[in-house]
Amino acid sequence: MKTYYKDSELEVRDAVPSDAIAIGNNMRKSDRNEIWKSNHATPRAAILTGYRESVISLTATINGEPVAITGIVPTTFLGNSAVIWMLATDKINKIPRRFAKQSRLIIGRFLQHYPHLYNFVDIENTGSIKWLKWCGAEFGPVNNYGMEQKPFRYFQFLRR
Repeated sequence: MKTYYKDSELEVRDAVPSDAIAIGNNMRKSDRNEIWKSNHATPRAAILTGYRESVISLTATINGEPVAITGIVPTTFLGNSAVIWMLATDKINKIPRRFAKQSRLIIGRFLQHYPHLYNFVDIENTGSIKWLKWCGAEFGPVNNYGMEQKPFRYFQFLRR
């Protein structure tokens, strides 16, 4: 397991299955609501699917406790695009600046592999939208999306 960043509290490292389970069992409400609206999935099922399908997945821990997990899932075998995802617990709010700074670096690392990263975000998930803007996401219009056809906004990151 490779570590990409470590300070006195925060560590960013390769994800392992137990991280997905721990975060799935303690997922923040905004993420639980979003995955239900989009896929009708339970937190644990959604996070394990994302973890299994990702070519790269990383976990952020605070004092060794998994608090966020992210990954990229290629859309085609030989394509240039991948779906980027991130799910977290409420404890991620304990270190917002350090996490945000590391998020930009993680997205940059992902863009080295796939020059186009994208996904959809629930318009009610205002914390995630604010974080995505800070990380440099470009947004499309609001459209109905997912199993419940609720308002979501397309976003993307492009390698420049």
